[in-house]
Amino acid sequence: MEGKLPGGGGGHYKAAEEEATNTFRERMKAIARQILKGEVSIKIDTTQIQDEIQSDRLGDWKQGAEFEALKTNIARRGQTQPIRVRPCNPEWTPKDTDPFKIDPQARFFLQSGRRRLAACVELGIPTLAVIGQKTESVFDAAEKGDHTLADLEERFAENTVRKDLRPLERYLSIGRIAQHLKAEDNKLTQTQIAETIGVGQWEVSLSLKFWKHEDEVRDIFPEGATTPILKRFAKHMGDGSDRETLKAEIMEAMGQEAVADEPVTLESSSSTTTRAKVPAARPATLTLSNGASFVAKRGKKNVSVTLKAVPVAPELQDEFEARLKELVESYRST
Repeated sequence: MEGKLPGGGGGHYKAAEEEATNTFRERMKAIARQILKGEVSIKIDTTQIQDEIQSDRLGDWKQGAEFEALKTNIARRGQTQPIRVRPCNPEWTPKDTDPFKIDPQARFFLQSGRRRLAACVELGIPTLAVIGQKTESVFDAAEKGDHTLADLEERFAENTVRKDLRPLERYLSIGRIAQHLKAEDNKLTQTQIAETIGVGQWEVSLSLKFWKHEDEVRDIFPEGATTPILKRFAKHMGDGSDRETLKAEIMEAMGQEAVADEPVTLESSSSTTTRAKVPAARPATLTLSNGASFVAKRGKKNVSVTLKAVPVAPELQDEFEARLKELVESYRST
């Protein structure tokens, strides 16, 4: 009777154990399928991820305060938003027995989340990732084997949803995707390309020109140039205009644009009529290297500051506001 429960209970116990084991196995298989569909995130060692496409972002973003803030945020709170990757081997699947344990030999292409990946690399921690889905565009790049285009579309789509690209970054990204589409099918019109990407036809036209003259565009325009400025000076790309002259004209136009955006102050006179206050000489508007505009108006015992178009990613805006508040509060009247 050893090993058996009275009344044949041993058989019931074994059956229950087998049922629990089968249920666990089915659950692991279901999780593996969810991982492959991008519905469940996984931890991947950063050395297993290859970055084959260029960043949409301009400038040396790793040296900026925004990247440092992101790195600090991840170190403090953990990585709350996963990056997107694609298996280098299209046949790769997670292990049914332990889907969260990623084979160290597996390799993945980065689709989006370059800054988050870079932060994890510098922090020396694995990165949280999801498997990117195939595109469902008219072109259907992934189905036709053009995985580079699929990665570009995936990254552009994520940045667009997050509103995380400045205008110039957006148009260069659209231009690169449009150029890939044209290379695959030269008969595609700009209207068809626009429908495929989900943007306006005029954006495709502007973006293709910017991509054709990318080196000149990156040299001439500040990172924070607005769409009106980009459209206004696009005609000079590739026409042989002096670059230094164009740079000066663009910076002047951006300064005028920032001043025009400043609100008009209204005050009540001794009568009931409200009139516009005529200001004295306006303080100079400075356009910073990141495209933000900055105006400081000095008073006898205070300084009034106007900041506009500061490029701060959504996940860092709370921290930006807190740091700005801390800076302002560090000054006291004497």
